[in-house]
Amino acid sequence: MPDKPWKRAERKAAEAIGGKRNPLSGGNSGHTRSDIIHPTIYLEMKYRKSFAVVEQIRKEEVKAKKEGKVAIMGFQQKGIHTRYYLIPEPLMVILMSHLPMDGILLKLGGNYESNRRDSGFDNSCNLLGMGETSRTGKIDRKE
Repeated sequence: MPDKPWKRAERKAAEAIGGKRNPLSGGNSGHTRSDIIHPTIYLEMKYRKSFAVVEQIRKEEVKAKKEGKVAIMGFQQKGIHTRYYLIPEPLMVILMSHLPMDGILLKLGGNYESNRRDSGFDNSCNLLGMGETSRTGKIDRKE
């Protein structure tokens, strides 16, 4: 019997990040509540007919393509200092291949939030061994 579309979406996402679909997500599994079993990534996959944010980024992709760029959508909620980014899967796979996944949770301390305003990106880059951002917003790479 073929997979239901939402199961197929979970399976494809798991494959993209090097994980495995969790057949008993939602707390019934002894592994994780995540939809994907992975040693360092907790992925909750959503499958819907449409998402307003996906429609928006698709419009941005058209504009970005004309400029030879990749569309990325950023989000920051008032009062929360961590910024989140929506990126296309191929870019995510490339970025993941460059991250030191061993011990990443220890480096992050299990906490994305920072006590210092607007320092989430600096802390994430620094803790991941990427370097620190300068005042211009460029990453000063660690050698």
